[in-house]
Amino acid sequence: MILQALLLLITGYFNIIREMLVLQLIVCFVKDGIKKYRC
Repeated sequence: MILQALLLLITGYFNIIREMLVLQLIVCFVKDGIKKYRC
């Protein structure tokens, strides 16, 4: 039971990190797109 809880915590933590990285990538792409349109 304890191992299952730890695995759930770890997988949830990695999912949050992955989503944050994806969001950062999207923000960077949007910023680059805005710069290109302005130029």
